[in-house]
Amino acid sequence: SSSGTMFLQMKPWEDRKEASEQLFGVIGQLQKEFSVIKGANIVVVPPPAIPGLGNTGGFSFMLEQRESSPDIKAFEAVVNKFVGAANQRPEIGAAYTFFTAKTPGYQLTVDRQQAKKLGVPLTNIFSAMSTYLGSTYVNDFTKYGRNFRVVAQADTFYRQDITALKSFYV
Repeated sequence: SSSGTMFLQMKPWEDRKEASEQLFGVIGQLQKEFSVIKGANIVVVPPPAIPGLGNTGGFSFMLEQRESSPDIKAFEAVVNKFVGAANQRPEIGAAYTFFTAKTPGYQLTVDRQQAKKLGVPLTNIFSAMSTYLGSTYVNDFTKYGRNFRVVAQADTFYRQDITALKSFYV
């Protein structure tokens, strides 16, 4: 998936007299404008009250496809309907999903006998694949008065083609 982050600098307080020019007025206008962009999931969030800390107290929800079905697009339609219904509720600020049926899925089989023969623990293989193909949280550090999260993952080039698995080192 593709993602991006953008920061806006607003005019000084004294130059913003109307409610539409205040933080939540601007956020509302941006959300309205972004909502019509097909194929994009754009979330507008205000900065946290304390830099370096989060500004949400929300929750995560996982929607499961319990029946075995090869029709992943039907499940995507259910997910989108659920998110749409959640966004109609006034007590939910914003619901969104990064799930898309366009993301390919693969099933890999590790040759366990070969790994054993080479003395490579299975946990190392699965950990390496998880880091290379997904990401692994490493730690946080503070610099310039801000907290930064360190996440390890392979470069995009090595994550967008399944044949790149041949170049992974465990």
